[in-house]
Amino acid sequence: MILETLQTRETVMNIHEVATLLGLSESLVYRMAASYQIPCVRFCGALRFDPSELAAWYEERLDAHPPRKPPCAEPLRGRRISIAS
Repeated sequence: MILETLQTRETVMNIHEVATLLGLSESLVYRMAASYQIPCVRFCGALRFDPSELAAWYEERLDAHPPRKPPCAEPLRGRRISIAS
């Protein structure tokens, strides 16, 4: 959903929109921008984000960190579990 939103967006995004879309706090997005961890530009002193650059950045991060299965996703077939009392 995030990637689709970024790929279809035609106008630049502000800090609030990016933070909301990514599920991050605005202060974290500010820190990421200040340390060049997220692509952005300054326009008249305000941070702006190009959705196509964000989409490429997001895809790159997804490729680098594929989602993991939760530890309880595999059944406990044939394993004995002891519960300490």
